[in-house]
Amino acid sequence: MKYFFFGYETKLTQSIDYIFTLNHLFLLLITAGIICALYFGLHAKSNNGIKITKIVLASILLVLEIGRTIYRYTMHTHNGGTASDFRWWWNISFQMCAIMCWTTIIVLFISAFQKKRGSGLSVFYNILFGAALVGAGLSFIYPDMIAGDRPLLHFLNFQTIIVHTLMIFVPIYLIKTGELKIRLKNIWMPAMGYLGIGAISMTASQISGENFAYALKTNLLEDIGINLPFPWHLPVTVAIVFIIPVIIYGVFELVYRLKNKGEKPAKEAIINKTMYIFFITAIAAGNVLAVLLLLFIPLMFSASPVGNLLGIFCLIPLGISIGSLYGGLYLKKLAFLPHKKASK
Repeated sequence: MKYFFFGYETKLTQSIDYIFTLNHLFLLLITAGIICALYFGLHAKSNNGIKITKIVLASILLVLEIGRTIYRYTMHTHNGGTASDFRWWWNISFQMCAIMCWTTIIVLFISAFQKKRGSGLSVFYNILFGAALVGAGLSFIYPDMIAGDRPLLHFLNFQTIIVHTLMIFVPIYLIKTGELKIRLKNIWMPAMGYLGIGAISMTASQISGENFAYALKTNLLEDIGINLPFPWHLPVTVAIVFIIPVIIYGVFELVYRLKNKGEKPAKEAIINKTMYIFFITAIAAGNVLAVLLLLFIPLMFSASPVGNLLGIFCLIPLGISIGSLYGGLYLKKLAFLPHKKASK
């Protein structure tokens, strides 16, 4: 264990391959074992117990994520580097999983201390399921995030495995507590999550020049012979990845319908149809505009990446998306009429 925290120079004489090997299988089994142990070990019966669990999970993720950057910096300076030549943007990271890790931390803390469960929180729960769980799951399917030249219990590998495992577990735990229900009608929620990831990673990529979350180019597409110019590779990349949550949501919807087959339908809520149409229109129009802006704003720059703070304009689509979300949810609240008023 001497190399766990201070093994800056600890490297294996022969690099370990974790991609589609027996080591990969062991890694998947370890991950599945941790998730099962957490699922059956963490109870979800009392509100206080759920609150404590969320705080503990969020705190672990927070410590590990901050610890990763600190460790990389100390390793950099130990090997003779300085603060000026440290790749701050890259090591802080604005990759998909890093963005979803911070999203998970924030959502867990908010949900732990927020007494009233609102529709906004439900949106972020679905984002965690459709983006954080799927993204972390893909990382284990193709585990190139594991440093093969260092022991598995080296801090960087340990941190990576635990963080990605918890990002898979948290949405599963929310399903266990009953706070998250996966329905196909909510697929637009993780879609907004992917838009948010795109806006944040594009902003960081344009400012720093680093290729976060394939914002500037997609090597995976080029490897299979698809060479799309920037930024038109983005919708294709997102569409390919987004197929996975669509399939998962479809399976959950099928299970839900089979489980509730033959049961009497619940009493329908009284809905103001005009306001409900406004709700759907606000969400759809706002996010379509956000997607278009995310594609066209980088084209307005003289170079890509611009390598300066002009890249901050790529956050505009995220602001529009969030604005349409809360405006739409307000209209939705108006659409569902109270029974007393409706009966008059």
